[in-house]
Amino acid sequence: DHFGNPDGIDGTMVAEAGSALIGMQPMTVNRFSLDGTDITAGVLTGVMVHPDWRRRGVFLGLLEACEHAAWAAGAALVTTMPNDRSRPGFVKRGYVDPGERTLLCLPIGRGGSAPGADWKVSAARTAFGALATVRGSCRFFELADDLDTEPVDAFDDDADRLSRDAANSWPGLFQHRSFDWLTWRYPNRRWSDYRRWRVDDDSGVMAAFAVSTIESRRGLRVGYLVDMLGRSEQWAAAAAAAACRDLTASGVDLVLSVVSTDHLVRILKRIGFVRVPRWLRPKRFHTVFRPAPESPLPMERLGTIQSWYQTLGDWDTI
Repeated sequence: DHFGNPDGIDGTMVAEAGSALIGMQPMTVNRFSLDGTDITAGVLTGVMVHPDWRRRGVFLGLLEACEHAAWAAGAALVTTMPNDRSRPGFVKRGYVDPGERTLLCLPIGRGGSAPGADWKVSAARTAFGALATVRGSCRFFELADDLDTEPVDAFDDDADRLSRDAANSWPGLFQHRSFDWLTWRYPNRRWSDYRRWRVDDDSGVMAAFAVSTIESRRGLRVGYLVDMLGRSEQWAAAAAAAACRDLTASGVDLVLSVVSTDHLVRILKRIGFVRVPRWLRPKRFHTVFRPAPESPLPMERLGTIQSWYQTLGDWDTI
């Protein structure tokens, strides 16, 4: 999935010892916008180092090689979403951590433990199921009935206009969600079940979209609101509501989403999502970045996660 992005340049940096492959780091140089100015950025995903070669400089060597390749390609920064184990290595290298993204859950009224689920998942299911019963959160889905919302098998080039408008107006860093990128990121394949929703304005032009998927995790069927974008909070909320109503009708146990900013959190809260308490989170959701040497761009503002437009769609594993 790291290859063939028509909206960027991608490849994998490898480390070898003799004829043996001992490490690899995929990277894509994607199109972004920073305060309305088009830039490119190197996005690192899924670094792997053979266990016998860890703590021997392989990770750092791969990282340096990717950075040099990104700078040579004209990238303004390199960024990734590390886990707790790899984050210290990036910070030691000089990467900036602007803050954690926010995990939210949509209460859907299915409480109780589930066979095979660990205690955190069962506790979350019980707590959020009870909350759904009290709040009746499905009423929020009525947002999807107020506008022209429909499922689609694929997006069209209306996405280019929507992405461009969002890039020009977003006060910070925004990864372009063009037609080409959306087609590459959310393909129709046997092993991926992406569900796409769009909202059209009165003239039939796309005003918002949302993407969702379902997977089995820790003994539960988990629905994910993977991505969303709209001209306004109302448009985006309507698309997200349609996607989540579909997930709920499909019988999922939980609906989760991870976003970066108060703006995106506010959209999700409009349709009934709530923040997951820190003690219930299965992991922390980090972002780190390093600007290109002597970059003239105003990178200081990227020191806060509020300047980053990020959903699960910006992550490579869902």
